[in-house]
Amino acid sequence: MTVTITYERDGLITQLEEHKRESVRRAPGLVQFRLKAFHEQDHIWEYEGSTGRIIPEQGRDLSQDVLKALDMCGASELTSSFSGYRDEKKLEASNWKTWFLEKASMKYLIPDTNFVYRHYCSNVLARHLGEDFSNLIFRLPRLAILEIERRGNNAQEGSADKRLSFYAAREVRFLRSNINFDLLPNIDTLLFSTFSEKAGKKLVDMWIRKEIHDFVGGMGGYTNVSPKEVVFLTCDLMNALAAESEGLNTCYFSKEDQQSFFVDSDNMQQLFDLIFASTMILGKIRIDIVLTDDVVHKSFTLEGIWNGKTTSQWYSDCIKATYG
Repeated sequence: MTVTITYERDGLITQLEEHKRESVRRAPGLVQFRLKAFHEQDHIWEYEGSTGRIIPEQGRDLSQDVLKALDMCGASELTSSFSGYRDEKKLEASNWKTWFLEKASMKYLIPDTNFVYRHYCSNVLARHLGEDFSNLIFRLPRLAILEIERRGNNAQEGSADKRLSFYAAREVRFLRSNINFDLLPNIDTLLFSTFSEKAGKKLVDMWIRKEIHDFVGGMGGYTNVSPKEVVFLTCDLMNALAAESEGLNTCYFSKEDQQSFFVDSDNMQQLFDLIFASTMILGKIRIDIVLTDDVVHKSFTLEGIWNGKTTSQWYSDCIKATYG
């Protein structure tokens, strides 16, 4: 009999934790708990419960879809650098947190659209900063929200672009939950009215930077904001270089080439983020749960989006599981 269940994030995490504990009971000291992920008939990645290592599909180059999912769950190795400073730090460095907070605390942190799309606020900054993340001050450009909406509206129904736009809206919701969050103040109405034309000409990044310049320049009542009080967050090199050329204080996150990826072995939430990102990018995946040896204990087909999914289900990271 086929059974379909809709899990919220915590529900599926609980299921994964239970399976991992069962694996330990069956093979004490070995922790053979593994997950194997498939899209259609293709094996896309495997998770080792003992180490937290993610093994992308073996024998072939890493696909862009798998790399994107790994990046969105925070498994990529990143290096961050601030304009005006000669040093840079890998996020894995023991002193990265102190180094970042010295430069970012009590500043207005303003992410660009791709920073939101990659979920770097929730799955990178929040994960590495812990409780200190809630003390950061975020301002989000209104044009970034409009760009997310535009991408979603222009995307073909059922496409990855459509799904990722919905998922990016969830990242905005995450930012809004921060006590120190707000949108940038109202800007030139002409800019809003001609946004579609500007977006179509690939001028979005430039106009988002203009929105930030207006914020610094005192539009909307923010008359006491100096350029030194703003940090522009981006993972787009061209955007970072252009922002620095325009005099914006910029923090650029660059992704390093790597052949091995890890999620925290004791952090099922990050593993869930990888699973959820995979469903957003690919639409539907199958997860085989292996407790010992190579015997499949349970197999799920997972979907991140379906007809009738509500806004509350989006914001609680619901995922549909079919098995049996």
